[in-house]
Amino acid sequence: MQQTASIAAALDTFAPDVVIHTAFRQYDPELFAVTASGAGLIAAACTARNIRLVHISSDVIFDGEGQRPYTEDDAPSPITDYGRAKAPPRRWCRRNPQATIVRTSLIYGIEPHDMHTRFVLDLASGRKTATLFTDEVRCPIFVDDLAQALIELAATTYVGILHIAGSEALSRYQFGALIARYWQHDVARLQAGSSLASGLRRPRNCALAIERAQVLLATPLRGVSAVLQSAS
Repeated sequence: MQQTASIAAALDTFAPDVVIHTAFRQYDPELFAVTASGAGLIAAACTARNIRLVHISSDVIFDGEGQRPYTEDDAPSPITDYGRAKAPPRRWCRRNPQATIVRTSLIYGIEPHDMHTRFVLDLASGRKTATLFTDEVRCPIFVDDLAQALIELAATTYVGILHIAGSEALSRYQFGALIARYWQHDVARLQAGSSLASGLRRPRNCALAIERAQVLLATPLRGVSAVLQSAS
């Protein structure tokens, strides 16, 4: 298979000590080919070469029906195609004795704008119309904090599952309001609504418990409010 050969050639050429695997697709036809199967090829190639692997997973591996933050010991229960595509890598990574699976949440930045920020600003400026749910909870993480945490983690011997997310659990609407306010947009233009009332089958409370990462890592896992305040 061409993909297998390409991965093998890249690893043999660069001979890395660690691979941090971040590639994914979420909404296009290559969702399973990249997010699931592609991750399996990377995991197998790293295992065969005794390379440490840090694989990035997601909080939507859970169904979001819990009443408390999910811990590393909670079993996956995906209800979306993206969540289901993120499930198989957990099994493949277990075959690598040096692998860590990192579950994270919404990743946002300041400059350049990430997809979540662009979406909120489009709503706040009237370029798009959509509802931000008040009953879908996530733990957004600043991209710089996540990158620093992953580099720090890669140098450790920690294996298994680790949650690396922001320390502040926010609804989609709360997150949007903070982003809009930071960029000096009118928060009143954001439309709030209920995911449950919409009838859509979506993960709701996907808050992640991050105490294990906070003990293991020196990198601060800041909440959105703290990040935006420090950037002001």
